[in-house]
Amino acid sequence: MSKIAINQFAILKDSCQGKAITLSTELSFQYSAETRQISCEVGYRFTTDEELFLILKSQCDFAIHPDDWATFEKEDGLHIPKSVMELLAVHTIGTSRGILFCKTEGTPFNSLMIPPINVAGMMKDEDENVAPHQ
Repeated sequence: MSKIAINQFAILKDSCQGKAITLSTELSFQYSAETRQISCEVGYRFTTDEELFLILKSQCDFAIHPDDWATFEKEDGLHIPKSVMELLAVHTIGTSRGILFCKTEGTPFNSLMIPPINVAGMMKDEDENVAPHQ
């Protein structure tokens, strides 16, 4: 992991006590062939009764060893294995848990948790993780 960033954080309400909470999650990846890095961003939206009360988007950048990066390069583009993307997503989600805890410390939202997330179910199949050469 070469970098951690909080791309968005906002508490939009004073409290959410006594209400059912819904969490929606989004996951995205970017890469730089020039620097051999993969970036994973995870976004969370906490709502009650369709009313948004907390937003968090965090990003982790991962430097990939040149020998490993070379295994991703194919004639038709960059093939990043799904297993690698899952691992990076799991680390980013874990980092997000720590960010959420720290950013909500001393607020009524400090008891919020990001539950276990099945990242494999959020990602495309192996054959779809191909980025054409740029």
